[in-house]
Amino acid sequence: MLLLLAVSSSVNAQSEKRELETGEKVSLTVKSRSGRVSVIAVDEQKKNVIIEATSTGAPVSSADVHATVKGNSVDIEVRDRRDKDRIDLIVRIPSRSKVKIESEAGSVDVVGNVESA
Repeated sequence: MLLLLAVSSSVNAQSEKRELETGEKVSLTVKSRSGRVSVIAVDEQKKNVIIEATSTGAPVSSADVHATVKGNSVDIEVRDRRDKDRIDLIVRIPSRSKVKIESEAGSVDVVGNVESA
């Protein structure tokens, strides 16, 4: 029984999901110092960007992930936290969008048909 409790408490991930209205193609900029960043460009994603922020440590609040939209430009900045509380992002964008990611220690993945990365 103790093993079951230990496994269930370590699997709980704290997350926040947000959807932003945009144009058909976006210019995405992400700044995240230490968390994993995955950007997925798909044809089904039309005129919006979906941001999923998760952490296996401390809960993620809206203040931890700052996102702004100006026309077709989307800027996301992730607050720096301790390694065990790091914030990982999955961002879904429309195909043929531009992607720029700045990271110091986190892994970065860009998947799908993008104009530039």
